[in-house]
Amino acid sequence: MEQLDTASASDRHNLVCYLGSMIITFFCFYGFNYLVTWLTIQKTGNPQTLGHVMALMMLPAIGLNLVAGQVLSHYSAKTIMFVTDILTALLFMGAYGWFEIRNWTITGLVVVAILNKSIGVFYKLGNKTVLPELFASTRLKTINGYQTQIRQLAIVSATTIITGALLWLDPATLILIMGGAFGFST
Repeated sequence: MEQLDTASASDRHNLVCYLGSMIITFFCFYGFNYLVTWLTIQKTGNPQTLGHVMALMMLPAIGLNLVAGQVLSHYSAKTIMFVTDILTALLFMGAYGWFEIRNWTITGLVVVAILNKSIGVFYKLGNKTVLPELFASTRLKTINGYQTQIRQLAIVSATTIITGALLWLDPATLILIMGGAFGFST
C-alpha cells in the first residue's frame, strides 16, 4: 500500500508540474506567433510579407525533425524539454535587449522567430515522448487529453490576451515577459 501511495503522490506532482509547464509553454509559444503576425502586419501593412514570414518560420521543422529525433535518442525527453525552455527564455530575453537597443526590423523579427521555431522542434519531439517517463501507462490517454485541451485554450487565450496587452505594453516588453515565463516554467 505504501508503494501505491508514493506512486500516486509522485504522479500528482508530475501532473501538476507537467500541466503547469504546458500552460506556460503553449501560451507563450502561441502568443509569440501571434505577436509575430501582429508586428509583421503593423510594420509592413502587407499580407504577402506575412505569408513569407510564416513560411520562413516553418523551414526549421522541415530540416530539424530528424536531427531532433537523433538528439532525443541520446538524451532524455525531460532534459531536452528543460534545455529548450532555457534556450527559449534566453532567446526572448536577448530579443528584448536587441529590440530595445535597435529599431524593430522584420529581418530581426524573422531571425528570432526562426530560432524560436528551431528550438521548438526539439521541444515538441521531447514533449511527445516524455509522458511515459512521467506517468503510468494507464494515465497516458488522460494526460494526452489534458495536454490537447491546454493547447487549444492557449491558442485562443494567447491571441486574446496578447491583443489586450498590446494596448498597454510594447511588443518588446511582451517578449521579455514571455522569456521570463519560459525560464520560470523550467
